[in-house]
Amino acid sequence: MGRAWEVDITELKRTNPNSAAFLGTWLIEAPYANPLFNYYAPTLVHLRDIPGSPPVIYNRQGATHEFVMGTLNPDADDSVDPADFHSLMPMSADMQEQLILPSDERALEVVGLAIQACLDGRLPLGGRCGHWNEFFREQERL
Repeated sequence: MGRAWEVDITELKRTNPNSAAFLGTWLIEAPYANPLFNYYAPTLVHLRDIPGSPPVIYNRQGATHEFVMGTLNPDADDSVDPADFHSLMPMSADMQEQLILPSDERALEVVGLAIQACLDGRLPLGGRCGHWNEFFREQERL
């Protein structure tokens, strides 16, 4: 139905101090999800304090990580290159969800499961957050 790539954020983390909390960014191509938008960019960050950065804003007590799903500009053509991902600016954040998970590794695992669920059609793309909330709460219980 769709496909996904993990974006290499090594250079971004090296050159941009504001990206220190980034754990992963992906590119999802899902032409079935919306007639206008084919590309989405899920991102995972940890919510630990970073010296020299503004304090973390918690929307959920005990949160350890935040997942953000952005819709990419619909002007992107049909051959988006994940290696050139950073030239594609998200139009908006469709969803932000703070998670309570025991480690960065588990958070990355949960996001991988969520992306696969999108590709399989089990989780919607494009701002319908209720299903995502249920998915994340279930993963937190495991």
